[in-house]
Order: sequence, then C-alpha cells, then structure tokens
Amino acid sequence: MEEENKGLTLKDICKTIWLKKWIALIVAVLVALACALALYYGYNPRQKTYEIEFSLNFPGGNNSAFYSYPDGTQFHYADLTSEETLEKIKKSGDFENVNVEKMVNRGDIDIQRDVTSTASVKEGTSYTETSYTIVVKATYFSDKTQAKNFLMSVATYPTSYLENMQINYDVYLLSAKNAFADGRQTTAVKYLNDQLTFLSNEYKKLTGTYGETFVVASGKTLLACAQEVAAYEVDETDVDASIAAVEGFTNSFRTTSKAVYSKATSVVFIQPSIVVQKGGMGLIKIAVLSCVIAIVIALVAAYVAGYLSLKKKKAGSEAPSEEAPQEQPAAEAETAQTENKE
Repeated sequence: MEEENKGLTLKDICKTIWLKKWIALIVAVLVALACALALYYGYNPRQKTYEIEFSLNFPGGNNSAFYSYPDGTQFHYADLTSEETLEKIKKSGDFENVNVEKMVNRGDIDIQRDVTSTASVKEGTSYTETSYTIVVKATYFSDKTQAKNFLMSVATYPTSYLENMQINYDVYLLSAKNAFADGRQTTAVKYLNDQLTFLSNEYKKLTGTYGETFVVASGKTLLACAQEVAAYEVDETDVDASIAAVEGFTNSFRTTSKAVYSKATSVVFIQPSIVVQKGGMGLIKIAVLSCVIAIVIALVAAYVAGYLSLKKKKAGSEAPSEEAPQEQPAAEAETAQTENKE
C-alpha cells in the first residue's frame, strides 16, 4: 500500500519505456517517415504558391486599368486570369495537365494591380509606375519550370494578342476590285487612290506615336514604309497591276502595324528569378518536425507497451497467492477424515 501511495515517478516512466526500447525505435522510424512524406507530398503542395511580378505598358496606353486594342477589343487587366484567356494559353503551350477550369472556379489564381506615383522635387516632374502580381497555387503544375512558362505566357498574352489580331485594312481595295471586274476602270482607279490615302494616314498615326525611325520586323523604318506608299502612283493604263501593287502595300501595312504594336508593348519582369515559390516547409523544417512528432509518439507507445507488459507480469506473479486459500480447506478435510478413521 505504501508503494502505491508514492505515485508515478520519472524514474518509473523511464524504466517502463526502456523495457520496450526497441518498440520505441521502430515506431519512431515509421512515424518519422510517415510524417515527412505527408508533409512533403500532402501539406506542402496545398500551401505552396507561385508568384510572378511584372510591369505591362501598352502602345498608346496611359497606365489605366482598361485598354483598347487597335482592333477595338477592350481589355482589362483582370482578363489575364479569366478562364477564356487561360484556356487559350493552355492550348498554345505544353500545359495539357493544367486544369484551368478548376483553377479559376476555385479562385486559386489571382492578379493584383499596384499603381505607384513618384514625384521628383528636383526636376519638378512626376511619373506613375504600374505593376501586376499573379499568384497561383502550386498544385496545378508538375514543376517550377512549367509554372514559370505558364505564368510568363499569361504576362505576355497582350503581346501575343497584338501579333495575331486581325484588322481589316482593305477599306477601298475590295471596291476597286469589284469596279474593275465590272469594267469601271475610272471608278477602280479612284478607289485605289483612296486606299493609298488611307494607308498614308495610318502610317502618319504610327509615326506620330512611335516616331519615323521606329524599326519594324522587316528592318525598315516607319518613314521608309510610308514613303513607298506615298511615292506610288496608280497606273490607269494597267489597273490590274495597280490593284496587285496596292494590295501588296495593304498586306505590308497589316504586317508592319502588328510588328509595331507588339514591339511597342513592353513586359518587364520585376523579380530576378521571374517566378517565386512561396509557402510550404523546407526540407530541414520537415525533418525536424517529423522527428519531434515521431519521438513523442514513440515514447508514448513504448510506455504503454511497457506498462501493459509489467501489468501482465505482475498479474502472473500474484496468481498462486490467490489460489492458496482454496487449497487450505482440502488439507483440513484430509486431516479430519484421518482422525475419523482412527
């Protein structure tokens, strides 16, 4: 009774655990591995995000949230993370495994716009800087490289759109062709001159915005392209050849304008590594946490196993003393029978 009243001491606990030290070691190893795998493959992917920060300047834009493409299509920066845009990006690259619909519907991709105004007291001027940050959960990508390529495609989508947009610059050309087919050569010549005037005015708009020395994809300057159009004269004696020439100028302007718009659109990635991975745990943190959890569980398991083993052993040692009182009456009965015989 005195030993029971003493209570459980730290020494008793240590002895009990030591009794099952091998169980503690096995449990610790298994639990540590299980925790590490669960944290690395289960917890980490749900907590990790990829971020990309960039500035985006449109041709003729004023850093507003809205922009009108040259073809008249309206653009808002939130359109970059819309399902429609992301589906187009998915089809344009190696992103077949990226579940865009789920990404958008669950709100696992987000874009933020940050406008910073800076004033220069010395120069007496001020300017505005606009940057965008896109954040997406890491679970949608197989690795960081795929995430980087995907987010870069999202950031540069406006440039891609400008390169592929379709604008009808054949304002008077079709009418000239129809008039020539009907035998109305004078009318056809008029329409061809109207088409050349239209192209000259469009070149003036481009040179007024980007300068006469702006170099396009062909290596020519805008001024050189504009002068080719201005120098050409429709040949009334060979309207068919003039139609082909004006059509060539029109197609050239279509290509040139796309090159100008896409080249004038600048996308600057602010972060040195372009894509930053955030959230989750590092390998060292996972290892430490796994070991701590494993040690605690292993000690508890060893103590319980040791306690049960000691309890079973104690129960076995007490069994004879419980049977002794049952044997006493039998001995007394034998003595009584002997006495009766005598």
